[in-house]
Amino acid sequence: MAREKKNNRRSKGGGSIFATQNGKYKAQLTIGTKEDGSPKKITHTCDTKTEAQEWLRKKQIELSTGELTVKGDIKFYDYTSRWMNRNKKRRLANIIKAKTFAEYEQVTNSVLLPYFGSFSLNKLDTNTIDAFLQDKTTAGYASKTVKKYKTVLHNILGQAVKEGIINRNPVDYCMAIRQKEVNRNINSERRYFAHIGGG
Repeated sequence: MAREKKNNRRSKGGGSIFATQNGKYKAQLTIGTKEDGSPKKITHTCDTKTEAQEWLRKKQIELSTGELTVKGDIKFYDYTSRWMNRNKKRRLANIIKAKTFAEYEQVTNSVLLPYFGSFSLNKLDTNTIDAFLQDKTTAGYASKTVKKYKTVLHNILGQAVKEGIINRNPVDYCMAIRQKEVNRNINSERRYFAHIGGG
């Protein structure tokens, strides 16, 4: 029996359809990358080639719009622990610097896990992250510090996208961190305490 030509693309969103030995058709869709760098795929077997094509098109659309979720119910705490273990191995292999790893460890343990730890990855949206960033900004944290928190969170969720656990990184759509907002809060506090001191 002639086999359908496979699409060998390994990029996210790439798909293929091929005939099976029992006369059915199997559709495959690449949804991300595993930790070892190999493609992470979902498959579906159909009775006809047309059904397989329709399934593949539907899943490609769901993947591009963020509607397709695979294992997105993993808790942020659990995934971040795995992410840190991965970076610990990269540190031992001298792939990342000791200073970078120490920064990851400090930010995740002291800031991100207390705030996001109980969230499922697929429930972490842009509005939730914006609220977190705004809280830190309003509290008077320097913009450089808030940007660091945002960067580490982006790296964590970016790896989850590569692994196909979530489809889009919500940090990509977050508001920009502006220094003037932080300065305004700090200056307001200074004026307040100056007023108290002068009273």
